[in-house]
Amino acid sequence: MKVNKILFAAMFAGSVFAADQVKPVAPAAPVAPAAPAAADAKDDIWAAVPAVVAEINGKNVTKEEIVSFMTAQMPDGKIPPMINGEFIKAMLPSIVKSYVNRTLIQDAAKKAGFAPSEKFVVDTFQEQIKKASPEELEAFKQQLAMTGKTLDTFIAEKAKDSKVQEQFAIQAFIDKEVIKSANITDEEAKAYYDKNTDQFTSPADPEGSFRASHILYAAKTDAEFKDALAKAQKTYAILKADPSKFAEIAKDESSCPSKAQGGSLGAFSKGQMVKEFEDATIALKNPGDISEPVKTQFGYHIIRKDAPQQATVEKFDAVKADIIDVLKMQKMEDSVKKYIAELEAANKVKYLIEIPKDKE
Repeated sequence: MKVNKILFAAMFAGSVFAADQVKPVAPAAPVAPAAPAAADAKDDIWAAVPAVVAEINGKNVTKEEIVSFMTAQMPDGKIPPMINGEFIKAMLPSIVKSYVNRTLIQDAAKKAGFAPSEKFVVDTFQEQIKKASPEELEAFKQQLAMTGKTLDTFIAEKAKDSKVQEQFAIQAFIDKEVIKSANITDEEAKAYYDKNTDQFTSPADPEGSFRASHILYAAKTDAEFKDALAKAQKTYAILKADPSKFAEIAKDESSCPSKAQGGSLGAFSKGQMVKEFEDATIALKNPGDISEPVKTQFGYHIIRKDAPQQATVEKFDAVKADIIDVLKMQKMEDSVKKYIAELEAANKVKYLIEIPKDKE
């Protein structure tokens, strides 16, 4: 399910706008995979930040601005203990770049008339709610209910948050003035498909593997095994008369999670199944053959031998929508990067710390 971008973005209000993002929903200083050791309370975690980190139109971007910017991203305005000086030093290029980018975008949005307001947030939510599918909206309401909120109280709370107001204004500006049109034609999607068919190819089953489906009547006690056998024998008689009912019966009666796939277990190799099940599968000669009830430690199974899967390539029509989504996102990201580069040039941005190539 695709999550509505405005509803989703609002969950992350207060996050920063990075140059390589279309939506401002990712924090400027993401938590590292392995958190650094906690810094001593006496240590200055900002020691690696120079007094002046950049210039915008000749005006200094100061250490105090960066500290304030970072602190504002944190819960209750407090830096967590796992963030120490080494972490700040490593993340400084991203932090400074994000701060400068956000400042430039904010100024451009305000000049274009996209002013933050409580009303704009409410109106935007209402518009997006109208566009959301019933499934999306219900899932979002359930998420809110887990936090003790309704959709109305959530919107009212977010609408009063100045960070959310600012973020919505920036997003609206980006959508209307920066991205404008990111349409992808069928021809562009087909060209991508033709050049990347490996991405849409499902490999063949490994040599020596088996493919089967089953209907399991689970049992643990002697009485349950007796009952399971009776059910399995009855089902086997039905399938002998009409093998096409296998998937239907599996979905209705099987005790295995594979019932959701009509009993399909996919491909498996020797040793992956219990011996009784494996032996019974091997004994079936042709795809479509169905075994009599087979007893294992789990109960009684009715097994159908399935044809091995050959390497297959998904048809273009089946993946076209996904390809268009990916290419559209790439085009949007490229538009934002280009626009920010233009803003930096127009505002004579000068970074006074080293910005790695991948952060430019």
